[in-house]
Amino acid sequence: MVILSGNSHYVKDAVVPLLHLIRFLYSLLFVFVVVII
Repeated sequence: MVILSGNSHYVKDAVVPLLHLIRFLYSLLFVFVVVII
């Protein structure tokens, strides 16, 4: 159980920055689309 929770913490630490990066890229893409249109 302790190992499982530790792994989930590692996964969360890996996934959260990835989600922020994806959100940032989507916002950049949205800005580019608005500027082009």
